[in-house]
Formats: sequence, structure tokens, C-alpha cells
Amino acid sequence: MAGTTIEHKDANGTKVCWKDYVDIRLAAIENMLGTIRSYIDERVNAIKELIEDRFEAEEKATTLASETLSVRLELLNNLRTEVTRLGDNYLTKIEFQSFCNNYEDYKKRSDTDIRSLRESRAEVNGKASQEALNRTTIFAVVGMVIGIIGLCVGGTGLLITILTIIYKLQGI
Repeated sequence: MAGTTIEHKDANGTKVCWKDYVDIRLAAIENMLGTIRSYIDERVNAIKELIEDRFEAEEKATTLASETLSVRLELLNNLRTEVTRLGDNYLTKIEFQSFCNNYEDYKKRSDTDIRSLRESRAEVNGKASQEALNRTTIFAVVGMVIGIIGLCVGGTGLLITILTIIYKLQGI
């Protein structure tokens, strides 16, 4: 047996045969590998849990963003519908300019026609009364003021509606 075993001194100084020494060292290495393997398994499982949690969080965030976007799009569609509806009630700048140009022509023709009628009436009645002229002028001025106020109120209503919709969008 002495020929088949080689003795080795361990850390305590006791003699141990090489086979036992190798078995002890292998057992220690296997124990160390088991510890490392369990540590790696724990770390892998922890990383898997973190990844799963992250995917769940991203899915929730995506769902929330989708819902928020849907609400905003719905509000914008409502705004577009409201603006389109309001736009149907108002003149465009080109239409207004055309109206003003036509109105100026109409006004000139009307003024000419009114002047002609006044002159013919004056000729028929003798002389046009100053009171009738003053009433006509007052009615014309009142009518123009009412028209200007109507345009201002209509523009203000559109502005208030647009500002209300913008305020609602910011409140989201």
C-alpha cells in the first residue's frame, strides 16, 4: 500500500494520502462550483424578474399613452368639428373683401339713386324737408353701427370658443 499511495501533508501538518487529498480538493471544488452555480441561478432569476417587471411597466406605459393619445385626438376632432361648424357661419377674408368692394359699388349706386330720388321728390313736393334728411342720416348711421357691432360680437364669440377649447386641451 505504501507503493500505491503517496502521502501529502495537509494544512494542519497531518499526512494524507494523495487519493484522499484529491477527493477532498474535488469535494471542495464541487462545493464551490455548487455555490457559484446557485449564485448565478439567483442572479439570472433576479434579472429575469427585473426584465419581466420592466416589460409589464412598459406595457402599462404604452397603454396609458395610447389612452391619453385617444383622448387628445378625440378633443382635437371635436375642436376641428367645432371650428368647421363655426367657419361655415363666418365669411372668409376674400369673401369679406369681395363683399366690401361690391358694397362700395352698391353704396355708390345707391347713393346716386337715393340722390336722384330725393331730387325728384323735392321737385314733386317742392322742397325736401330737413327733418326727413336728418332721420335718414340717423337711420343710416344707426344701421352701420349695428352692423359693425354685429361683426365685432361674432368675431369675439369665435375667439372665446377657440380659447375655451384650447384651455380644455391644456387641462388634460
